[in-house]
Amino acid sequence: INTGRKAPFDFGSAAELLAICARENSPIDEVILRNEDAIRPRAQTLEGIDRIWRAMRDCIERGLRTGGVLPGGL
Repeated sequence: INTGRKAPFDFGSAAELLAICARENSPIDEVILRNEDAIRPRAQTLEGIDRIWRAMRDCIERGLRTGGVLPGGL
């Protein structure tokens, strides 16, 4: 999403992200949330995370209730 605002913690790899976390003395989730804060209000980000989690949970529950063989092979 191009909002014209720059994320405070730019990284291109997991190693770079971990270095930022060490430098900032912050866990990964806080660094990521601070980057997201540059794009939208935190409440909106958290609402989006909740929406994704509900969709994932619903898929898991549906899979646990449903019997049968999935199409395709492994």
